[in-house]
Parts: sequence; C-alpha cells; structure tokens
Amino acid sequence: MHLTIQQQCELLGVPRSSYYSQPRPETAENLRLLRRLDELYLKRPFFGSRRMAVTLKVNRKRIRRLMRILGIEAHYPKRNLSRPAPGHEIYPYGQNTRAMWRLADPTEHVRAAIMNFLS
Repeated sequence: MHLTIQQQCELLGVPRSSYYSQPRPETAENLRLLRRLDELYLKRPFFGSRRMAVTLKVNRKRIRRLMRILGIEAHYPKRNLSRPAPGHEIYPYGQNTRAMWRLADPTEHVRAAIMNFLS
C-alpha cells in the first residue's frame, strides 16, 4: 500500500510544509559564540543567561537559545533543597523545642528566670 506525502503527514499530524523544510546550519558567528559561551561556562558555571549576555555583549534570548543547544544551565540551589531524605531521623530542635517550652509548667520558667537573676 502506497500513501501519498499528504496522507503520511496527516497520519503523523505534521504540516506538509514541515516535511519539505530543511534545517539551516548554524552561522559562523553563532559557532564562535558557542565556543566563547562554553569557555565562559567552564570558568563561571554559576552565570545564567543574563550574566552571560552582559559579559559577551549579545542579546539574552540568543544566549539562552545557544545555552539550550549546548545543554548547559547555571549552577544554583534548586527547589526542595531543605527537604529531608526519606527515613532520616528527626531531632528535637527548632519548632519542636518551642512546642516543648509551651507545654512546660509556666512556674518553672519564672523560677529559672529568678535563679538566673539572683546568681
């Protein structure tokens, strides 16, 4: 069974114009920028697209696209960095101690304050 190009594109859900389009190779200027971007990233991996754009004096959107091509992104603390590991033992400090102080006998606090003042 032979399908026409139009039928093949319809089956795949792709426009026919995409079938005929050829990707353009990167320009010499972009290749030079990619090289400089890679060198800068090795020196300063914490630079994002904004700082890279200022350093290289190029449009930020262009730098962002080139960073995606290289597969690089800035090193920075990601989300949920403070989330404990599963099975990690929870030690009684921080909010747990505040709760313990609230539950303690209030007269003990007063007596301890007087003892500290007198000594």
